[in-house]
This record gives sequence, structure tokens and C-alpha cells, in this order.
Amino acid sequence: MNSPCLVPVLAFFLLALQFSAEIADAASEHVAVLLAEPENFTDAGSPYLVDRRASCLRQSAAKHLSVGQKLTINITDIDMAGGYEPWHGPQFSDIRAMRDVYPPRIDLAFTLTDADGDVIASGERRRRDVSYLMTTVSRIDADPLVYEKLLVREWLWREFNR
Repeated sequence: MNSPCLVPVLAFFLLALQFSAEIADAASEHVAVLLAEPENFTDAGSPYLVDRRASCLRQSAAKHLSVGQKLTINITDIDMAGGYEPWHGPQFSDIRAMRDVYPPRIDLAFTLTDADGDVIASGERRRRDVSYLMTTVSRIDADPLVYEKLLVREWLWREFNR
């Protein structure tokens, strides 16, 4: 069944996909996210989540750069918010318990350069959010990276909006 109302909706959807792909491409030109031995990360989640986290970091970081600047971020460790508590039994083996003893943690090194390749800023940062459970997030938000995204956005804002 062909509906004339469906064509504009489909066209809008395809245009939105193209626009988001262009934004991701622009972000990847100016922001490089490297993963130092991801197999040794404390708790990074699945490879899909590692890639998704890097993509979100590229897009978020690109918003903080001036024209010509390039940012290289080397993630050295990740520990996702929450933890597994296998002592509750096998039915809880895939459930991440959110407790204050399992805060999100990201360790990274970064280098910010200008258009000429001169280093503007660099350093190593160990980011933690020990009060992550007090952060207001939607209870219906099913994003498994919600606390890590907030942690990274806060670091970007503090580091590059002085």
C-alpha cells in the first residue's frame, strides 16, 4: 500500500541520515580518538560500545575546537559506571548494578594543535564521577553510555571552554 504521506517522511529521514554522516565525517577530520590496548581496559563493555564511545567523543570534542585546530585523544583506560555482582546468582550475571562504589572512570591523554601543527595544550587526565548516581538522567534513557558521555562532556567543557 503506497501512501503519499510516507514519501516526505522517508525523504526527511534520508536527509537526516546524510546530515549526521556529514557531521561525523567533519568531526573525524579534526578529532582523532585512539585506544591504547583496549583489551586491557578495566571495563569498557563490548567492542560495539568501545567504537560508539569513540564516535561520540569525536563528535562532542569537535564542537569545542576553533577553525584549524586538531585534537588527538588517547584513551588509556575505561571503567563503565556500575559493576557486575555475580554473587547474587546466575540470573544476575548480565545485570550491571549501579552503586556508588562503581563510578564511571576514563583515563586519557590529549594533544591540541593549531593549524600550523604547534601544540596549544596537552596533558593526561584521570576523570571520575563519584557522584554519578546523583546526576539527573532520564530513568527511561536506555543508553548504556549515559554516565560516560556526561563525564566526557564535562571534561571537554572544563578543558576547552576557559
